[in-house]
Order: sequence, then structure tokens, then C-alpha cells
Amino acid sequence: MDIMEVMNKVRIADKHLIASLQTRWKEGVSRVNNTYKQLMELVQLGKLIKGNGYFKVPGCESEYKLHAQLLTKTLIQILKIYPQTEIWREHYIPEISLRPDALVLLKKGDLARMLIVEVCESETEEYLMAKLNLWKKHPAALRILSEITKIMICKYDLVVIGNDSLNGTITLNCALEGA
Repeated sequence: MDIMEVMNKVRIADKHLIASLQTRWKEGVSRVNNTYKQLMELVQLGKLIKGNGYFKVPGCESEYKLHAQLLTKTLIQILKIYPQTEIWREHYIPEISLRPDALVLLKKGDLARMLIVEVCESETEEYLMAKLNLWKKHPAALRILSEITKIMICKYDLVVIGNDSLNGTITLNCALEGA
């Protein structure tokens, strides 16, 4: 997968995570070094911004702290299995006043599966449950997701990273195995 394509999907990442998706170079140090060179070329072209140990697309406000790192690692894990995946990271949805960590449309051929991914790093369980319940109870959730993805969404799954015991959610492994 092209480096810029990956960065447009995950929006912020370190060179090691981006390198993990690059198969054109020998695995290991060579892959990381070649990935870094290409990332730096993209910085020089103004297509990426270099931070302290990370790269991000212009307009991304994250500083790549623990929450962002966990989300990026999760999104890279998804892209390794489903490279056609479409991702809307921290996409604000004014109609329901929410900014989910990521909306993920897993794609495999003609099939697709919608995931709403939340990383539970420092949030209280009550806060996270309120956020998830808003999705479950909002009458226009399916319509909103359909408008964002531009395909008809009939069902979605809530995936929480960092807390696998919340009612009404599934683990990432379960989501990826069932797609």
C-alpha cells in the first residue's frame, strides 16, 4: 500500500507502523529506513508534517500521545488484514454531537462491515458507555453512517479497544474474524 494512501487513512503514525505495511522492501531495518526516507520526501513536498517521532497529514490536530498511538496501531492492524478498508478518523458528526475515534468500513470484495471504533485509554467507563449508548439509541445512526460512507449501512458493530467487557461491544479480533 502506498505510504501517502496509508497516511490519508490513519492521519498520524510513526515510521515503524507505516513500515509494517510496506512489503516492497526487505523486512526489518531496511524497510523502516526506506519508509522514513519516503516519509521525509513527503514532508519536503508539504504533503506531511513531521512531529517528534511521528508524521501526520496537514489538518490533523493530534500530537500522537498514547490515545492516538493506540488508535493508529489498531487501524494499521485492520489495514494489514483488510487493505481496502475506508477510515474516517475523528470525524465530527454534528447531528449527534459526536466525534468517534474512528469509523471503519471493512471491505473485502463486494462485502463490507461497518465498525465504530473507540479507544478506552483514560476515559471512564461511564463516559464511554454514554458515548456508545448514544449510537445505539439514536434513530438516525444508520442513515448518518450511510451518508458518511456513501453506501447503505444496515448494521454496525461497536468495537472498544482497551476494555473488552463493555455490554453491547465486540472485540477487534471478533470484528476482524467475522468480516
